[in-house]
Amino acid sequence: MRIDAAAAKRKAADEAKTALTQAQQNEQQAQTQAEAAAQKLTQAEAQKKSADDALAGVNSQVAAATTTYEAAEKAAQEALAAAVNAKAEADKARPGILANDEKAANANLAEATKRIESLGNLAKTAISLKAEIFWCSGSLMSRES
Repeated sequence: MRIDAAAAKRKAADEAKTALTQAQQNEQQAQTQAEAAAQKLTQAEAQKKSADDALAGVNSQVAAATTTYEAAEKAAQEALAAAVNAKAEADKARPGILANDEKAANANLAEATKRIESLGNLAKTAISLKAEIFWCSGSLMSRES
């Protein structure tokens, strides 16, 4: 019986050794997975910060474009009002003005018209810029999701 008891103890010790080796391997695998997950988390946090910084920049650009657009629109409205007034004055004065004065009034009107067109182009550019920035900010937000 002693031999059977010793053999049983050896068998139990071998099984315990095998179980310990398996548990150590499982622990090592779990440690490796935990380290990989921590590394992925660090990378994800860095990407989020980068995206947040980019979004802040885009928001700043949107605000600047909005301000530029509003200023251009106001300037265009003022130029249009000035051109309308200049034309009205030229129309009133035209019959009594000499040929040279009429040419000067037409030149002023042409200049005012050019200014209106220029301001209109500026307003269109500002609108396009605002739309592009809005599109970019939407693209960045969809990337974050």
